[in-house]
Amino acid sequence: MVMTRKIAAAANEAVVPTPTKTKRVTRSAKAQGLLVSPEQRQRYIEVAAYYLAERRGFEGGDETMDWLTAEAEVDRLLAESAFNA
Repeated sequence: MVMTRKIAAAANEAVVPTPTKTKRVTRSAKAQGLLVSPEQRQRYIEVAAYYLAERRGFEGGDETMDWLTAEAEVDRLLAESAFNA
């Protein structure tokens, strides 16, 4: 899916990893053995929600619904290892 590539690319470009002693991972990522921090997951969701709003021309719609839709899509992609580098 083209949008998936755009989301992953935009999220990866914009995030600079910061060193941490303990790395938490999302439940779906943990199940797949991926290391996706909560901050990275949130960035993926932010970018996906933006693209959803952009697709409708930022007119009408509901930003909460955009967020929830984006969150579900990101979690699905993480579960499928779509963001695995």
